Amino acid sequence: MNQYMVEEQLRTISNWNMVANKRHYLNNLSNILNEQEKIEELLEAYYKRGTLADRHTGDPTLCCLTSLRFIGVPNDDSRDVRESIKYTDIEKATILENTRAPRIHFTHRGGQGVLTATKGGFDIQSFIGVLQEKLANERILRKQISTRNHATPSTKLQSEPHPQHDVYATARKIIAEVNQFKNLGHDPLLMNKLIDDLRLACFFCLETIFHPVEELKIFLSIIFLNLRQHIIKDRKLIIDMMRYRTLPLLHRRNLIGHWQFVRNDIYKTRDVQQRGFIALKNLRTIDEKGHTTYGDRAAAIIELLTQTLLTIDGSNLTQHSAVLDQLETLLYPPEQTQKHQSDTQAASATHPSATEEREPAETLEEVLAELNKLIGMDVVKGQIRTFINLIKVHKERERRGLPITTISKHAVFNGPPGTGKTTMARFLGRIYRSLGLLARGHLVETDRAGLVAGYVGQTAIQVNQITEEALDGVLFIDEAYTLSPEGARGDFGQEAIDTLLKRMEDNRDRLVVIVAGYPDEMQRFISSNPGLQSRFSRFFYFDHYLPQQLIQIFDTFTSDATLELTGQARTKLQTLLQHLYRTRTKSFGNGRLVRNIFEQVIERQANRISNVAQLTNTELCLITKQDIPNIENHPHPGDLFP
Repeated sequence: MNQYMVEEQLRTISNWNMVANKRHYLNNLSNILNEQEKIEELLEAYYKRGTLADRHTGDPTLCCLTSLRFIGVPNDDSRDVRESIKYTDIEKATILENTRAPRIHFTHRGGQGVLTATKGGFDIQSFIGVLQEKLANERILRKQISTRNHATPSTKLQSEPHPQHDVYATARKIIAEVNQFKNLGHDPLLMNKLIDDLRLACFFCLETIFHPVEELKIFLSIIFLNLRQHIIKDRKLIIDMMRYRTLPLLHRRNLIGHWQFVRNDIYKTRDVQQRGFIALKNLRTIDEKGHTTYGDRAAAIIELLTQTLLTIDGSNLTQHSAVLDQLETLLYPPEQTQKHQSDTQAASATHPSATEEREPAETLEEVLAELNKLIGMDVVKGQIRTFINLIKVHKERERRGLPITTISKHAVFNGPPGTGKTTMARFLGRIYRSLGLLARGHLVETDRAGLVAGYVGQTAIQVNQITEEALDGVLFIDEAYTLSPEGARGDFGQEAIDTLLKRMEDNRDRLVVIVAGYPDEMQRFISSNPGLQSRFSRFFYFDHYLPQQLIQIFDTFTSDATLELTGQARTKLQTLLQHLYRTRTKSFGNGRLVRNIFEQVIERQANRISNVAQLTNTELCLITKQDIPNIENHPHPGDLFP
């Protein structure tokens, strides 16, 4: 792994800022790490092999926990204590606090090791937490493999809990699905009713579970601490537990500590259990009137929650099966069952299996030929051609085994509105796909409203959800500077930025992010965060369209509508566009302004010819001087044209 990639990973870890001799560690780690390996935690400590009775303190070492192993790198090349130990080879890790300095003692197949925290005060608790979580996951995985090898196919529910990361991902998915109902608008209390339905479903299940396992407590705590945030006052926990793709050990302990609050909140539903699933009934009524599928979507959420909950427990398979049968009858009454099955079959037909072969990608020449037909944007087109040449040379050096540097695919689009930034982002995704840099190259558009929620911890969920949609393609964020309003403190936009940066790092080979907006605001936005500066190093500059280019855009609209301008109409249009361009302000609409003018021209033409008794094709397709708006009535480029 090259040093740039290693440094990008280390920048996301706060302890790295305090480490001295960075260049030495970067050089050593780049020689040790594999391409697919990710650094997750580090600790600067004295590391030694041997027993606790050994008086030797150890050698100054940078200790790293990666996605695959423990690595110890000495602070200079004269010390031969470099060590790499796979998690499968580590038997036990404990922290010893009754000493002068906190120590971590671990045993492994090759012996044992001791890490003594340096006087710099790095977070040894966080380090041991991540290490113990890694070891716990390894034990779960080995146990599952053993169980799977001896399992019988007749078991309806697995008796082993889900792996921790699957439980975490399922909880995040349920929260995201529930949040989609908050903008439904049919009933202001719908979200509360849907959450009550989830609590009621959990109450049914918990009545058969006498001793909930830790994974079950964590699973339900993640869901209900997010959806019912008034249960506890720990705002930081709610934010942090949705920020990571895997749940840190510290947060697992905190969630278990809050389990009693969650359990009590769920058991409050026993007083209303006779009413059944209120939100589900209301949504079924809406579906009948509007031919929608909100009810089935809500039922699927409840079904996923209960199936996961009972599968995690796995203590009483017979009783759990009976509960699932009862819930299925409540979720899908006889009159709904047939509709549910037909909708499922229709969805399968609409969304074919992901394993099916995708549509063949366009060639680079085909995409560029279409790109060159766009009006204007000569500077941006030149920048894209330069970037393509850079990628070609980079690939050729890689093919020949020559040293290569990392190329950032993320970009900043600077420019006023209506200058084709979204169109160019779509083209860039197609170019990346044709070059083999992205699997799909599709475009997902969003803005602050699509990323930032109004509740603690929910912003990370929205960012992760839209990022998942954009994987293998381009995420385009318009007016991205609004995520970091100037002078604002405690804004949820910062949570969106932090989550986005994390996903950009975790999915750097599958995700391209393009941020867009006014040049000055975008410069402030990028400069406000070191993480943004390091990831967005490629800038594209979009300028206002010239009057002649605005006329060309108008001609494309008339051509598509089979319309034709008279000579006088064209002259008046040219005069109007030149005036608007000359008196333009920062919010000058460019292509959008031309579209507005075109729509007004169509309306004026309709008013002019509507009373003609016998209309000819020529009259229907002709735009006259009278149809073009007048300058004197609309001197400002931001005005609409009646």
